[in-house]
Amino acid sequence: MAGKKTMLAELKVSPRKEFDKKSKDWVKSDSDLVKLFAKDFEYSQSLELDDGKWSEKKLAKALEGLVLYELKYIATAVALAMKSVEKSPEKMKKTVDKDLPAALADTAKLIRKKCKAALEELASSSGAGADKKVLKEGLDVVREVNSVSLKDVFSDPAKEVIAAFDTLHKELVKAERDEALAKDEGDDKKKKALIKAADKRRDSAFARSARSIDQVKKKYGATRKQIESAIDAVVGLRDSLKDAEAKELQDFADDVNKKISSLNKLQSELYEFDVELGEAHNDVASRKDDSDNIGRKREKFEKDAGQHDSAGEKARKEFVDLAAHFKRIEKKLKV
Repeated sequence: MAGKKTMLAELKVSPRKEFDKKSKDWVKSDSDLVKLFAKDFEYSQSLELDDGKWSEKKLAKALEGLVLYELKYIATAVALAMKSVEKSPEKMKKTVDKDLPAALADTAKLIRKKCKAALEELASSSGAGADKKVLKEGLDVVREVNSVSLKDVFSDPAKEVIAAFDTLHKELVKAERDEALAKDEGDDKKKKALIKAADKRRDSAFARSARSIDQVKKKYGATRKQIESAIDAVVGLRDSLKDAEAKELQDFADDVNKKISSLNKLQSELYEFDVELGEAHNDVASRKDDSDNIGRKREKFEKDAGQHDSAGEKARKEFVDLAAHFKRIEKKLKV
């Protein structure tokens, strides 16, 4: 049965592997060059991997393929050095003592760096390494969750919209009163003045209230986006834990599954409230309603908006609980 196993990833490859025949013959023709290129490039590192997918033989082959570019780099450096010495034999000493040793050292450094990075990435996607990686991801999720405030997420914008409705209703009552006075006014000049004042008051009140509600809607939209991003991050973290080895991480994934219905419910409520805000804005922006209709729509909005608070509060508690749960896991596993 396949399982996790500590393996030695080992690279041992000749720097001459990618030399063409002419370069190989040139190196063989000089004892200093033979000595210079006698030592293999080597790198080794132990790591825990799934032995159903990996073996030390497979790792060695993978590392050799990984450094093909670097082997071609040193092969090119030798070919260029050979041409330079053939053209100017006096450059041989500098080539052997300085240029080629520097090229070898650079190649060895590049090979070590590339192998280390590749093996660390491989280890991070397997076994304890995968757990370590997901723990770091989880801490980022916790930070995002903690940055979200669900307190009064519905009631605060609802209060602002209700205030806009109330202000509008008050101004419409005044405008309608002026219109009623205009009907009884016998003086045409005064009648026109009253009607003009009523129209101006009504237009101004509708415009101010529409702007106020639109600002509330935009602010709420940004808040909603932030909350939904945090929910998506929590769900994404749960999905990342499907291959976790640590029982604590598996338990956290189970905890998310238990709470996911509350988070999904919150997303539905966020959408519904957004729709209600849009309807409130449209009702005001259309400028069609009298004070009685605005009063009725204000009452309906307040009733509908009040039905979302329980979902927001429950999700807030779930967020707090999940963040605390993951912090306990992080502390225990000591990443």
